[in-house]
Amino acid sequence: MFQPKRLERWDAGSAPGFQVLGVAFTRDALARFPAHICPPDAHVTTAEFADFVRAPLVWTAERRIIVSPLVHPAFDACDLAAVMCEKGFDGQYLAICNAVADPEVIRADIARIAPNLSFDIVNLDGTRRLRAV
Repeated sequence: MFQPKRLERWDAGSAPGFQVLGVAFTRDALARFPAHICPPDAHVTTAEFADFVRAPLVWTAERRIIVSPLVHPAFDACDLAAVMCEKGFDGQYLAICNAVADPEVIRADIARIAPNLSFDIVNLDGTRRLRAV
């Protein structure tokens, strides 16, 4: 599994049908997420935001998902979505939070910034369900 201190290139190699890249999450944190976010059989890799910005993405699986905090000291979901758009990523992006008052405002911002992303917000407090993406 690929997890260097400084990410030169994000490459999952011969991954199964599902790849998860956790930006600003540890492997342990991702393993505690529900299976619909991070399936047990997924190839999981992590990266810090600065490394993600610098490294090209190489995907081999049909289903690709990037998971990050909605808000982090180094970035927010809009920042990360803009980088994904620049890199040509058109997979699924889930932003994780404990609660958010108006997720539709954030979804609209992300849709404006990166229209090709399949984006949603996951409230870990369970107050809102995932929207169909």
